[in-house]
Amino acid sequence: MPRLRPLADLSKFRFHISLAGLGAIHHTVTTVSYAQQQGIRVLGLIFNQFNAESIIHVNNIETIKKMLDLPVIATLPSLAKVTKHTMMALAERWLKNNKQKQLLQEVLSVEV
Repeated sequence: MPRLRPLADLSKFRFHISLAGLGAIHHTVTTVSYAQQQGIRVLGLIFNQFNAESIIHVNNIETIKKMLDLPVIATLPSLAKVTKHTMMALAERWLKNNKQKQLLQEVLSVEV
């Protein structure tokens, strides 16, 4: 395992967060490309308001992954009511997946 770094060392590193629907490919590819041109290393992608039953959402994410060669850190569903409790529950469910923990550790080189 690589040496763990404090989060403060990650100031020139970013995740890109995008909606998964219409316009996601253009938005994500242009924004990430611009960030990289400015010397900002994008570590991964997070997609918000993701619907696994939408072929457009699924196809957009697969296309973006291929175009940018970046890991998808998370796909977050639409939440009817966003509260601290719903966000904590979502985070707990997400982190129970060892694959997600491993991905975060590899991308960030920090302990999760």
